This record gives sequence, C-alpha cells and structure tokens, in this order.
Amino acid sequence: MELLSILLITCIIVTAARSATFNTEEELISDLISNYGSTSLRPVKNQTQAVLVTLRAPPTAVFEFAELEQNIQFQSYFRLVWRDEKLTWDPDEYNGVKMVELLRKNIWVPHLSLLENLETTTSCPLETIMRVSHNGEVVMSCIVITSTFCQILVKYFPFDYQHCSLTYMSWVYDVSKIELEVSEDTNAFEDEILSNGIWDLAGLEIEHFVQEYNCSDCHYGYSQIRYTVELRRTQSLFYGINILLPSFLLSFMNILVFRLPPDCGEKISFVMTNVLALILFQQLVSDSLPPAGNDHPVIGKHISLMIVSGCIAIVWTVFVLNLYHKRKPFPVRVAYFFRSRLGRFVTTILCFECIHLRKSKRPDRVGTRLAANSGEVKSYVTVDNCGEGNNQVTLGAEETHYPLTRKMSQKVEESDILKWQEYALFLDWLMAIIVTVFNLVLYCIIIVTILTQNPDEYHHGGHEEAEGHHDR
Repeated sequence: MELLSILLITCIIVTAARSATFNTEEELISDLISNYGSTSLRPVKNQTQAVLVTLRAPPTAVFEFAELEQNIQFQSYFRLVWRDEKLTWDPDEYNGVKMVELLRKNIWVPHLSLLENLETTTSCPLETIMRVSHNGEVVMSCIVITSTFCQILVKYFPFDYQHCSLTYMSWVYDVSKIELEVSEDTNAFEDEILSNGIWDLAGLEIEHFVQEYNCSDCHYGYSQIRYTVELRRTQSLFYGINILLPSFLLSFMNILVFRLPPDCGEKISFVMTNVLALILFQQLVSDSLPPAGNDHPVIGKHISLMIVSGCIAIVWTVFVLNLYHKRKPFPVRVAYFFRSRLGRFVTTILCFECIHLRKSKRPDRVGTRLAANSGEVKSYVTVDNCGEGNNQVTLGAEETHYPLTRKMSQKVEESDILKWQEYALFLDWLMAIIVTVFNLVLYCIIIVTILTQNPDEYHHGGHEEAEGHHDR
C-alpha cells in the first residue's frame, strides 16, 4: 500500500513538472515573439556590426543531370547558424529552459541567394522550425533541392568529369552587414553522399571569398561561399560498348575496303555503307551532348576523321578501279621504277610481291626482227623470180607475217593489262597500310588524351574568370 502511494505521488509530481515546463516554454515563446519587433531589422544592438553567419550546404546527391540543357538538380543539407541578440534570456527565470523552437517567419533570417540557381527557392520554407538557445544562437536546418546551371565539359565524353558550382551570397546585405563563414563540420560530407547510378560525387571543394562589385560612384563587397562539386560519370562502360566499340570497328572496316579484290564489284557499295554507319554514330554522339559545350568531344573528332577517311576511300577506290580496268600501254617510267633498286626496296618494305611490273617489255625488238625477216623473204622472191608462182610465195610470206604480228601485239596488250592490274593492287595495298598507321596513331592519341586528362581543367579556368571584378 505504501509503495502504491509513493508511485502515485511520483506520477503527480512528474506530471506537474511537465505541465509547468510546457507552460514556461509557451510563456517564453510568447515573450520572445512579442518583444522581437521588426523581422526585417538585423538582430544586433550595434547596427554597424556585421552578423556572422555560419553556412553548411554541401550537395549530397544528384537527382537529375540534364546534360543537353546543362541543368542539374542537387539535394543539399542546408544549415545556417547565427546569433540573434533579440532572442536571449536567463534560463533561471524560465524554470531552466535553455532552448525553444520558433517558426522561421517569426524572426529575422539571413537572406541568401544561389547565384547559379534556376528556380526561385534557395532556402528553407517559411514553416521551418528553428532551434533557439538562451544565448541567442539560432540554428536553421532543412533539406533543400536546388536546380542550377552547370556548364558541361564534353571534351572527354564519355570518360569525363564535371565540375558544378553552388555559390551562396546575400544580395541584400554587403560584407559590412553579413559575413559568411564555412562550417567546420563540412568534413562529414563523404559520409552523406548518395549515388544516383549515373553520376558519383567524387569530391568537394569549398571557397570563401569577398567578391567586389564596382560602379562609377560606389564600391561593394559581398561575402560568398562557393561549393564546387566534382562529378564522375559511372556509365562509361555503357557508352564504351554501345558507341565507342562499334565506331572503332567501323574505322577498321575502312581498311578492309582496300583489301577487297577489284573484280568483286562490291568495293564502292561496301565503303558507302561504312561511311553511312559512321555518320549514324556521329549523330548518336551529338544527340547525347549539349550543342553549347565548351569544346568538341574527342570521340566526335575521331568519328569525323573516320568519315573523312571513308570519303577519301571512296575517291581512292574509284581511282584504283579505273586503273585496274585500263586498256592502254603501261607507262615505261613506272615499270622502270619497280625494276629499280628503290622500287624493289619499297615493295620489300611494304611486303608486296611484284611479278608483272618487274618484267622487261621488249615488243619493239621482236617486231623489228619479224619485219626484217619478212623483208628478206619478199626481197628474195621479188628479185630472183617474178612469175605468178612467186607472187603466190610472196603472198604466203605476208600471210605468215601478219598473224605473227597480231599475235605478238596481243601478247603485249595482255602484259600491259596485267601490269595495270598489279599496279592498282599495289596502290590499294599502300593505302591500306597508310590508313592502318593513321588509325593506330589516332587511337594512341585518344587513349593518351583521356588517360592524361586533368579533372580540374575547366574548373580552375572558369573560376579564374569569375573571380575578377565586376561592373554593376
């Protein structure tokens, strides 16, 4: 029975204490709000003194990155801390209450703007509840989703890094009225990062500086805090398999064009199909990137060069086919070059075996001998005997002469055809080697360029321009 009485008395005391505390907090809040005054007046007794505002607003997640519009949405844990001299009290006068919660709309709040913002909301809503300590320290915390402009660096797409900046400042108060400082607990940023599956937050850089704005008869300085977020693309393998690999394979198909036999009749159609496929892949790459990028992507330049190479292959194929089907005497100088030491050295280096081009052409000597022999026959028959029988013999000699001449000229023509064909094959082989070397050098340049890229290339260059003086 005594134990039950003790428990009952304890419950009554606790309930009364809670009721007294609740009533005390309500009274304290009422006193603070009624005595606060104007919410547009800075909460300092000395109006020449600046309000020190501690800001913590690092982005922790990427909701959406519209690369074509160069628009990115961040989620940030927004936290402001400052001292309000109007919100101080003695805890002993209010039953030891040292902290209360107030609505944002009831007190003065630092006016901050996000320079890169694309929307109107950059801070906590008016219904945000803020914690107020007895010494006047005010803490405002909320989760803010900001939509900002972020210029894209497309040079190294799809193995690229992007740097997006969030610059906070107050357009209402200059540095003599509000001074921003960086929160010391921003180092916990890495523990709060959320990945969206496409972009990872790879790093964060925080800068605090005073930006000066000058006009003809004024001079203003504004305290600013800039958060620069480094983003790393996580879907590089996806783009590599679906865009880069096919484009590389198509570029090697340009080499196979020069290895197709001219007699197959499909060289022109093959190279035309390859060029059209490269144009399609170039369109796919361009559709994935903003037209206002600050540079052209390396992969786009590669595809453009491959298209140019394909067009050259078309012209070269037409030229080679024309030589392959030529029916004119082969130039003596060209044949002499392939029989010379230099020609032999070149064909050996290029691993091309010349069979017909190195053969000596001697149709003139054969024709001379034949004409001399036939002349001797005619002269012998004509001088010694002039009868009808001799005329028949002479006619027989002419019948023997003309078929032999026609046969020898036909052999000479076949030899020229073989030389033209072999010369066309040599030019095709030479162009195949040139295109192969060109592709290998181009791939090495692309790989070295991507591997040696500087993630801060655009970041530092853009900030050096932004930190100059502005005219207002």
